Parts: sequence; C-alpha cells; structure tokens
Amino acid sequence: MKYKINYYFDGNGEVMVEAKNKKEAKDKFFEGEFESEEGWGEQYNINSIEPVSEEEWAKNRLESIRKSIENESVSYGELMALQSLIKYIDKNDMVLLEWASCGVEL
Repeated sequence: MKYKINYYFDGNGEVMVEAKNKKEAKDKFFEGEFESEEGWGEQYNINSIEPVSEEEWAKNRLESIRKSIENESVSYGELMALQSLIKYIDKNDMVLLEWASCGVEL
C-alpha cells in the first residue's frame, strides 16, 4: 500500500512512502525511505499518514521526475520509473512523453 505523510519541520512538507501499514510507513519515514522530500533535518513531527491511490502515487512520482528533468539531474532509475508510469502521463504533456519514450514506440 502507498501512504502520503504530511509532516512538519521548520515548515510543512509531504512525502510518499510504500509500506504494508501506517506503522511501517512511519518507520520508513524516520529511516529516510521515501520519495521526493523537499525538507531535511533530524526533528520531524508527523501531522498525518494517509493511504493514497495508485494514480495519486503515480502523479506525485511524475511531478518529482519532472523536477529532475527541469533541474537537468534526471537519473537512469527515474527514466525507468517514467517509462513504467507512461499510462498516467497526460497525452498533452510533451515533456514527460518525450522523456518517457526514449526510443519506445508509444
């Protein structure tokens, strides 16, 4: 299952975690096993842990990959993830579609 964790550390933030349950999601968060964090530090306070749909998870991951593309820091792992998420990319999103295709017939 996938969870969205809303947290506070010198401002509010949000990360996505894949876990079996809320406790495991919380543990993974504190161990640093999550995607696209926009904050850092040692003293986090969790505001909420909520399950998310596969589509919401995919959209969040796509936006994280878009940021990497824009920052010219996209990794091979992100390209592989992008290709696996191609069904969630809007048909008018030429940037993500172009990067996702990378020689793959759409």
